[in-house]
Amino acid sequence: MCIQLPLQQKNLMIFEKDKEIEALGRTHYNAKFQNDISFRIVKNNNTNWKLMVCMYSSQLGLDNLKFIEKAQCKTLSEAKDWCEEMAERFAKDTGIDKQTIETYNQNAESIAELHSSLTPNRIYELINKYFAKGKDTVDIGCGIGRDVNWLNSNGFPAVGVDASDGMIKEAKKLYPTLEFKLDYLPALNCFDYEQFSNILCSAVLMHMNENAVISACLRMSQLLKSNGHIIISFRSTVSEDGRENGKLYTPINIETVKQIFEQNNCEIVLYETEVEPQRQLTWHNFVIKK
Repeated sequence: MCIQLPLQQKNLMIFEKDKEIEALGRTHYNAKFQNDISFRIVKNNNTNWKLMVCMYSSQLGLDNLKFIEKAQCKTLSEAKDWCEEMAERFAKDTGIDKQTIETYNQNAESIAELHSSLTPNRIYELINKYFAKGKDTVDIGCGIGRDVNWLNSNGFPAVGVDASDGMIKEAKKLYPTLEFKLDYLPALNCFDYEQFSNILCSAVLMHMNENAVISACLRMSQLLKSNGHIIISFRSTVSEDGRENGKLYTPINIETVKQIFEQNNCEIVLYETEVEPQRQLTWHNFVIKK
């Protein structure tokens, strides 16, 4: 039996007992939230309740989640309260714009068609110049996997990660032999510190709030190996409310981005703006080295 406990508006907790684990003689609950954070609550031998938290999207399914121990509570009620507090804090801290993700999910096929018709030639030039061939590469915000496919085809073994389940499904459909993960900045818990020599992050930061942009830049600097490079690209908008077709476009302070990386053992190798010919959109491109 599932009990729905109100956490905050548009964010309910689904709390349920795991019958399979109970059959093995252990008390085990799952708590899932609509803001893509999941918990497990396990009864210890010492009668404490152990809290396990996972920042992966709950859409992956519980069998594929990686949980990390975060706390221990004396009662089940205390554990449930802790889950609610952590989920609310996570929803505020991630900066993920839900409306943007929903737009990508609902319009995945049409967006895939548009992206397939566009070629980011300047980004590919920068990749060929600065990325190390044969080294671990990630495309953060990979969308339909177009650039992941190009990277792998050009000597950069790459994995793609995106916040939109709909886009990941399109990517897997188009490129079934390539690796794609459902996760997002700034948490991006599916990767380890200093895991990549090459990081591509194109058309992502503008979909986050201002505080999350700072956290995302910090997280990318943590993921980068020494002597590795990050290529970041994002565009501005002329929309007065900062939205285009439901998607958020946050104005990003260029100097702030530079300062974040420079304060975290990185240097700005290149900063430029370019106008996309097809759509007459202004893009901001960074190349960053650690």
